[in-house]
Amino acid sequence: MFIRQLHLTNFKNHEKKVFSFTEDTITFVGLNGLGKTNILDAIYMLCIGKSYFSSSDKNCVKHEEDFFRLKMELDKSEYKEVVITYERGKRKRILVDGIPHQKSAEHVGLFPAVVVSPNDQTLITGSSEERRKFIDQTLSQLSREYLNNLIHYNFTLKQRNALLKSAEEKGLDKELLSIYDNALSEKATFIYTARNDFFKDIQAFFRESFTSLSAKDEGFYLDYESHLADKPLNEMLEASLQKDLILKRTTKGIHKDDIRLEMNGKLLKDFGSQGQQKTFLLALKLTQFNFLKAQLKKVPLFIIDDIFDKLDTQRSQNLIKFLVKQQGQVFISNTDNHIFQNIIEVPVHIIPVEE
Repeated sequence: MFIRQLHLTNFKNHEKKVFSFTEDTITFVGLNGLGKTNILDAIYMLCIGKSYFSSSDKNCVKHEEDFFRLKMELDKSEYKEVVITYERGKRKRILVDGIPHQKSAEHVGLFPAVVVSPNDQTLITGSSEERRKFIDQTLSQLSREYLNNLIHYNFTLKQRNALLKSAEEKGLDKELLSIYDNALSEKATFIYTARNDFFKDIQAFFRESFTSLSAKDEGFYLDYESHLADKPLNEMLEASLQKDLILKRTTKGIHKDDIRLEMNGKLLKDFGSQGQQKTFLLALKLTQFNFLKAQLKKVPLFIIDDIFDKLDTQRSQNLIKFLVKQQGQVFISNTDNHIFQNIIEVPVHIIPVEE
């Protein structure tokens, strides 16, 4: 799949823009604050159905406007175009070749995409929620069933937590609690199995991704941690009920899963240098890319947001060379186009982004 034209209307700081892409490696160049990241985010939303950088669709509408519209025209794809429209107070609409998707979840996986940005450093240093997002972003693009189970699990989890919060005043409805516990256990078992299999499958991809970035073996390792590795969720929910009632939230489940990131047996976030953490992060993103490519039999888009000034020249060269070999489309944002003279050896479509 290749995007040949991109249309933005009232999306974030862009009132009306049209971009035509003549090469497969495209870079948006301009000063900070002019909207390079917003263009990349529009591409991601068209591929996945939601923003990578904004938590709500209403935050993507240009100031003092009441709607946005995005469109991409495609080449080398079974589809010709994707259009997304959103009006304040209404549901977002996604149309693929004129056919609407009833739910955003129907769109996920049709146009695989991987993003790496400076904000992704939280994958290494942030909470377990950030690392679960990485797993879910990958598996949701591969399996509609996984995404649906995850949506239902999170919805039931909110219901159970609301029941726990109301128990002090109204008393605990044990029959309703049992319904929630059974539903959570069923969905959690499916999700845990998918995540566990995923981590077994990506170990070779991770080693390949790491060696493509750096020839040095720094003892990097990643492992999957979950409560469900010890016992079924139903048993844990029953055992932790009194604690849950006191804390008014569910303390056991796949919503507590994490990825353990190690370097020579020590936690990367505590002992890794900035350079080592960046290499690990890029290796994770390339692992995501490689795994999606292998499973879907199609090359995902790779979106790189303003990271080259934070990487040394060798890692930058290795990253670009690796992506170019995949024969897919790469979108890049950067503040200086001179850097590409040193690291990119293929034709690049440089698009200046101006005020």
